[in-house]
Amino acid sequence: MADDNDKSPLTRRRVLGGMATVGAAGAVGAGTWAAFSDQETSSGNSVQAGTLDLELNQENTLSVSAVGADAGPQEVTTKVNNAGSLRGALSAKVANVNSSEGQDSEPETDTSTDNGGELDNHLNVSVRFGQSKVLDGNINSVAGKKQGNIDLPSGDTRTMYVGYDVNDAPNAAQGDEVTFDVIVYLE
Repeated sequence: MADDNDKSPLTRRRVLGGMATVGAAGAVGAGTWAAFSDQETSSGNSVQAGTLDLELNQENTLSVSAVGADAGPQEVTTKVNNAGSLRGALSAKVANVNSSEGQDSEPETDTSTDNGGELDNHLNVSVRFGQSKVLDGNINSVAGKKQGNIDLPSGDTRTMYVGYDVNDAPNAAQGDEVTFDVIVYLE
């Protein structure tokens, strides 16, 4: 059997040396915990301030109304111009549709259920900028829907066409009137 006294006695010097060794190893290990970082620089960015300024025929309104069941295909035109300094996109929306009973030469009772006329149920409307059609259909189905994304560079002009046609209107629609607005956006 080996002698039980062969173990090296723990001395104060050995304990302090062991602690110093562990501390040094911890200090060396702490150096390996460095955080990695990366930095990127973006170049070639630009910010532009400018204006969008839509003009309609030097006025800013376009009135359209359809009267009577015999209103054949009609088209109203106006010029839209981007007088601003930035390129924009044109879109349009039909709004403020008002259908009313008209003055018919024949006696007509109010045949509508909402005290309006019947003409709107048979009135088709279309809006286009140049050859690009943005709205097309029955006025009640297209009303309130903003459509389009037609490019309009700064200083350019497009012709806007607003067309309407009455389709298979009954006698009750004779003399009725529909008025509506076409709102044009440049964004």
